[in-house]
Amino acid sequence: MYEQYAVIFDVDGVLIDSGQIHYESWKKLANEIGVAFSKQYFEKTFGKQGIPTLKKIVSKNVSDKQLHEWVELKEVYYREMIKDNLTALSGVIPLIKELKENSFKLAVATSGPPKNTTLLLKTLNINHFFD
Repeated sequence: MYEQYAVIFDVDGVLIDSGQIHYESWKKLANEIGVAFSKQYFEKTFGKQGIPTLKKIVSKNVSDKQLHEWVELKEVYYREMIKDNLTALSGVIPLIKELKENSFKLAVATSGPPKNTTLLLKTLNINHFFD
C-alpha cells in the first residue's frame, strides 16, 4: 500500500507574521481617504474581509464600487510593502525543506488574495516547494 502525506500551511501566524504590514497598508489607505484607523480597530478586525472592515469607518454614502477600489488599493500597498519587509517565521523554511525532502505534498490555505500569496511565496523564495 502506497502512503502519501500532505501538509497545508496557513499564511498568517504560520508562514509569516504580516500583521504590522497589514496595519501599515490600512493606515496608508485611511490617511489617503481621510478616515481614522486606529491600532485598536485594526486588532479587532485583523483577518476579516476588507469591505466590512472599511464599511464601518467610512461614510454610509460610499458606493460598493468605491469600497472595492479602496480595498484593492490597500492590497496594492500591502504587496508593495511585503517586497521589502517580509521574513518567514522562525523555523518555517527548514521545516518546509525537510517535509519536501521526505516527499510530503505541500499547500497553502489562506483567506487572503491569491496575488498576495503568490508574491509572498516568491519573496520568501519558497514557491517551488508547494504543489
